[in-house]
Amino acid sequence: TFQDWALSSGVQTCEGWELTLTNDNPQNYQVEYENDISVQTTQDLAEQSPVLFVPSHMIISSFAARDEFQPYRSYLERAEKMLASLNALDQLPHFYLTLKV
Repeated sequence: TFQDWALSSGVQTCEGWELTLTNDNPQNYQVEYENDISVQTTQDLAEQSPVLFVPSHMIISSFAARDEFQPYRSYLERAEKMLASLNALDQLPHFYLTLKV
């Protein structure tokens, strides 16, 4: 399961943590995804208790993607200059995430 994979990859959870699948489409509207995945605990937790820890190697970020593509820096500089010429430097993080995925 997804949960088994996550736990074997270093994700840590509190006691009683579980993924829950619910159908959030009672009217049967035409939607791409009818099921909603959420998290719940099966026991009470102390206020401000940690619920989930995800190791940094599992998180996709624009900063990590930019560092990963460092060997291609000369190509990326041209792309960054083009975004700058379009007045779109605020889109740079999205650009690097798109490259990553």
